[in-house]
Amino acid sequence: MKYLALIYGDPAAEPQYGTDEFGAMMAGYEAASATYASEGAFVAGEALQGVETATSVRIRGDKVTISDGHLLKPRNI
Repeated sequence: MKYLALIYGDPAAEPQYGTDEFGAMMAGYEAASATYASEGAFVAGEALQGVETATSVRIRGDKVTISDGHLLKPRNI
């Protein structure tokens, strides 16, 4: 069985790059990645793009709705 973990943090709430706090936050991610790798569960890790680039697809019945970006302006296809 395979799982997908998406980790999102609000950029406004994260510590600034290069600070001790940022280093501590990244150490947590690195420790988790090392644990997953040692258990054979880690496949890859990539940073997600910002929410302004997001596209969501919602399917309800035969209706498909696509929402672009963080403003969630739906368009039907």
